[in-house]
Amino acid sequence: MNQGPIGIFDSGVGGVAFLKKLTEALPNESFVYVADTAYFPYGLLSPDMIQRRVFSILDFFQKEKAKAVLFACFTASSSAYDVLQEWSSIPLFEVIEVSTKAALKKSVNRKIGVIATERSVQSGVFLEKMSQGTCVQVASARLVSLIEDRIFEGPLVEKAIENALEPIRKAHCDTLLLGCTHFSWVTPLFREILKGEMEIIDPVYDVTKKMCRTFPRTYRKNGGQRLCFVTGDPGCFDKEQSYFSHPPIKLSL
Repeated sequence: MNQGPIGIFDSGVGGVAFLKKLTEALPNESFVYVADTAYFPYGLLSPDMIQRRVFSILDFFQKEKAKAVLFACFTASSSAYDVLQEWSSIPLFEVIEVSTKAALKKSVNRKIGVIATERSVQSGVFLEKMSQGTCVQVASARLVSLIEDRIFEGPLVEKAIENALEPIRKAHCDTLLLGCTHFSWVTPLFREILKGEMEIIDPVYDVTKKMCRTFPRTYRKNGGQRLCFVTGDPGCFDKEQSYFSHPPIKLSL
């Protein structure tokens, strides 16, 4: 088994929620996280630009001898995963397949709400993957931006969530898929606002389960390293420094 690190990337802080969960589940694995903040948010980029960014990130992970890479981003998963899977020599994981299957399994009335980025909604991937039910899609760039600014509570983020939920509630959906990895940071707030009105699918749990089934536990005497590379200002990740073994490193891609 390749003893290299597991690579994880996102356009910003969203994927750190996945890193946090994976390091808890696989404490002896090494991880390399790339935050492509210089191009945040991916949800406003063209599919071609997203593919070019992901290609550069995968090339970096290959040089780091990563044994697998997680697309911890729904937008990158919908725009670049299928295109780059055939090219990559590294096993790739994405977040859409497992989370949409979980939503379909959980829903009773087959009405599923999805809150995501504009690009993910436009891709049609949620309609395709959940064609067995009714999918109500809502794009919320506002909520993504608030979370990237580390606003996880308070009236601004509560209002953004309420606005996004309005058409989903009107459609009487019984299940809500958090279709952007940034939203995993505010899952408790979604639960507080919904008060059991809908089942919530937070992809971080199902993705972690899938990766844990794929990789046997790796044993290292002192545990694995966790490195963070940022294409924008590394200082924007100061609040997440506790999740990493060293301060964030500037990365030019």
